[in-house]
Amino acid sequence: MAAATLVLLATTTGCDDVEAKPKGAVAVGADALSTTQKDALVTVKRAVTSATQASGGTPHQVGDRTNASTCGELYPKRFQTLEVNGSFVVEGAERAAVVADVRDAWLAEGWKPKVGGAEVAGEDDQVSATVPSSSGVELSVRATVLQGTGKAPVNISVSTPCLDLSEEALADLDVQPVDED
Repeated sequence: MAAATLVLLATTTGCDDVEAKPKGAVAVGADALSTTQKDALVTVKRAVTSATQASGGTPHQVGDRTNASTCGELYPKRFQTLEVNGSFVVEGAERAAVVADVRDAWLAEGWKPKVGGAEVAGEDDQVSATVPSSSGVELSVRATVLQGTGKAPVNISVSTPCLDLSEEALADLDVQPVDED
C-alpha cells in the first residue's frame, strides 16, 4: 500500500508546472491576429451579402468587430477564439429554399459549403464552409436558417479555431477577452 501511495505522489508531483494547451490551437502573433480579424470581418460581410442577394432577403445586421472569448475555462487567457456575426431575413420563404440559396451563393463565392444540421432527414437548417484567411488561419462560416411565421431569419457566424496568442497579440487584441470563470 505504501508503495502504491509513493508512486501516486511521484507521478503527480509537478503537475501544476504543466500548462494545458487546447488540441489544434493555432499559434498567432500580433500581425497574424490583426489580419485574421480583418479577414473575419470581410468574410462575414461577403457571406451575408451574397446569401442575402441570392435569396432576395433583407440585410439585418453585419458585425463590425470581432468578439473574443477564451477557448475554455481550463486554459489560460492567451487561448482565444474570435467570432463575428451577421444576419438577414427572407420574407415569405421556406427554410429549404433559403438553405439552397445560401449554399448556391457560397458556391459562387468559390467556397465549398456543406448542408446539414437537421435531426430529421430533409429538414436541414445549416450551411457551413471553411474559408482560408490570408494569415493562414482557417475561418469557419456557418449559416443557420430559422423558420418563422411567413419569414426565414438567417444567422451567420464566422469564427476561428482556438488561437494561441503571443503576448504581443494578446495585448493588441481589439476586444477585451471574456473570462469564462
